[in-house]
Amino acid sequence: MNAMQPAQRPARTIRALFSNAHDAIGLLTPGARVVGLTKGQFSLLDLVNAVLGQVGPAELMVSTWRIGRVELEHVANLLDAHNIWRFRLLVDSSLLIRQPEEVALIHRLFGAETIRQTHTHANFALIGGGEHRVTIRGSMTFSRNPRFEQFDLDDDPDIYSFFDRNVEELYGLVPPGVEAEGAAIHHGFHAFGHPPGYSVRSFICGDLFRRLGRPQQAAQLHPLDELDEMLRDMNAMPRVSREDNQLLDELLRQGMDEGYEQ
Repeated sequence: MNAMQPAQRPARTIRALFSNAHDAIGLLTPGARVVGLTKGQFSLLDLVNAVLGQVGPAELMVSTWRIGRVELEHVANLLDAHNIWRFRLLVDSSLLIRQPEEVALIHRLFGAETIRQTHTHANFALIGGGEHRVTIRGSMTFSRNPRFEQFDLDDDPDIYSFFDRNVEELYGLVPPGVEAEGAAIHHGFHAFGHPPGYSVRSFICGDLFRRLGRPQQAAQLHPLDELDEMLRDMNAMPRVSREDNQLLDELLRQGMDEGYEQ
């Protein structure tokens, strides 16, 4: 688990059932914390706009399950107007299937380097400008949805840095663009959070060790150059049955078929 313990401080809680995003977040000061419940009358993009109106020119990072043409064009306008000076977008790998027209628009407006795909259902935004480091996370996507939604907003450098570090790590593991090959996306997802030299092949072998009740050996399945020796040792183990070896072969075959090899 990748987690952090933020500083304890009081939160302003609000039932923003009829108000707009600007009124919901109120005046932002460093250290501010807002926890809100809405009826879906504003989106994650509306919250981003409300924050940008207070912090001035900023860099923006967005992770969202869904993003529409109107929202994409709005972000492009923010870039053109220099309201944001850097934009990063993290989307789920199913976007190409679900929203092919938006995929083409993303490439045209922002270029491939701005975007990464992964397996995600996390909706959050990072807005860094001036003395503010704002993190917004919650149920809402970049598009409005007239249903109960919730959001948490923190103007906190530690929370911002936590999310930003994880995004940067993922950006280094996945090829740019929304037309990256599925195998590379899968590998980046599984490699995320593991030390350098990780391969899904070693993860699969580690899974077998855990099934055999040998978690210590599973934890030692790094780096990759030791893997072949470990496989030979596994085949020589009296406790490893023919069925276990067949399971190992099947797990490795699945990994190679899905392009997980490094």
